[in-house]
Amino acid sequence: METDQAIDGSRDIVFNKVSVTVGGKVLFKDALVKLVAGGRYGLMGPNGRGKSTILRLLASRELPVQSNLDLLLVEQEQEFTASEESAVAAVLSSHKKQVAFAAEALKL
Repeated sequence: METDQAIDGSRDIVFNKVSVTVGGKVLFKDALVKLVAGGRYGLMGPNGRGKSTILRLLASRELPVQSNLDLLLVEQEQEFTASEESAVAAVLSSHKKQVAFAAEALKL
């Protein structure tokens, strides 16, 4: 069943009819965003289209966010290495590395 509302007590995040304008430029108009707890999401699009802006607005709570949710914005970091790996593959492999580090930390 599709719904535009988060279920009470849920850790899901739902933004309905979000419109964002920055410097007179419409970045999002009447957007619906659903983030299911435990899901992994990517925000992709051409440069200058508002991806970082929407994340900053969420992290600074300039867009309303449930008070029981903690948001942390980690700015982009650039590492230049010789690699044929795509950006998507790099992100997916980084999750595997994080899981491995977490498992190793539990053993300590």
